[in-house]
Amino acid sequence: MTCLFTHDDLDGVGCAIVARLAFPDDLVVRYCSYKSINSEINSFLDQLQEPVKIYNGPRESDQG
Repeated sequence: MTCLFTHDDLDGVGCAIVARLAFPDDLVVRYCSYKSINSEINSFLDQLQEPVKIYNGPRESDQG
């Protein structure tokens, strides 16, 4: 399962559209406000039953 946490504004919706194209069969999208995104992610991680890989976007050193 791939889970995307994104903001509930326009650029967050754009991220969800791109993610649906990249992961058409295995994607859960959670739209969060700026105030609630940290608690949403913490709650999700607390409920996990298996190891996960966490991606936080590219790093500046990766864009060389």
